[in-house]
Amino acid sequence: MVIHHSAMPPGKARQNFLVVPAAELIARITQHIPDKGFQMARYYG
Repeated sequence: MVIHHSAMPPGKARQNFLVVPAAELIARITQHIPDKGFQMARYYG
């Protein structure tokens, strides 16, 4: 089991931590990695 603490202050969020199995946490994080060769449109300014 892994405990992930969020950066939100306790008063702003209902719950500022998450307890999940390690495999599920890795699966959630890797969903945000784009596919190889995927063009990311990023704008600045």
